[in-house]
Amino acid sequence: MKFVSGSKHITRTFRSFASTFTHFFIDPNQFPIYDSYAVKMLTYHLNGKGKEGLSYEQFAAGFSALKDALDFPVTTRELDGYLWLAGQLRAWKG
Repeated sequence: MKFVSGSKHITRTFRSFASTFTHFFIDPNQFPIYDSYAVKMLTYHLNGKGKEGLSYEQFAAGFSALKDALDFPVTTRELDGYLWLAGQLRAWKG
């Protein structure tokens, strides 16, 4: 979802809002929630370092890769909750 503001043509993406909306109102098993904490933890688990700036497509592909790599069954909602909480904990600890 993109928004153009006035004559300045500032483009803003609302990935977090759009992914949260689709997660809760369309299909929680198909659409993981994209937020800064989840992105940092996902890249940390896949690459060994947390980074930002992934598109939603990259995030969803990485999310599926991480989910498939686990040795135990986990739902999208459970993994999403873990990434969010672990990301907040890492940010709090520094």
